[in-house]
Amino acid sequence: MPGFQRSRVIGVCDEELDEFICGICLEVFVDPVVTQCCQQSYCSECIHNWLSDNNTCPNDRKELSREGIGPAPRLVYNLLNKMQVKCDFYAMGCESVVKMCELSQHIIYCDHNANRKCKSCELDVDGNGDHKCIESLLIMNKNFCEEIKILKADKQNLLLVVNMARVDLDNCEVKSQRMSATEVDVCVGSVQRSHQEV
Repeated sequence: MPGFQRSRVIGVCDEELDEFICGICLEVFVDPVVTQCCQQSYCSECIHNWLSDNNTCPNDRKELSREGIGPAPRLVYNLLNKMQVKCDFYAMGCESVVKMCELSQHIIYCDHNANRKCKSCELDVDGNGDHKCIESLLIMNKNFCEEIKILKADKQNLLLVVNMARVDLDNCEVKSQRMSATEVDVCVGSVQRSHQEV
């Protein structure tokens, strides 16, 4: 995901916000990194995409590889995380403004997110907003019970197969012992006959 739209940042003047702008996508950094050659900051995804097609820094055009990129200073992350931003679904009516570090959690449960999760039970809420935790949990519980029954039946079948294999193994050992004893008797008999003939 390239940079974060600067129009969504609240309470930071443009002059200050310019310090947090990626030189490639020209938006607010997302997962910022710094080049070692000129100390320029970029979104991680932006610079990695750039380096897929180029082997120079987009700022000073010096040679640059993935090894020449490091994480941005902790201060940059801290300042970004404290910025107040509009929700991803502000265009759909969400009026929430949250810290950037809290945005991903807000999005999961945002009422304007068609793929949101219920805050109570963590289950997905369908697109029309109909969701009843108890009913959803009962359905989920019923499904788990059915899976448990299937697993128990599979376990019983496996135990039967193992027991049958043990019986077959025991039978093979008995046959093996009988064959060995019979072979010994045949050998002893032939030796005795050969001695009697002498």
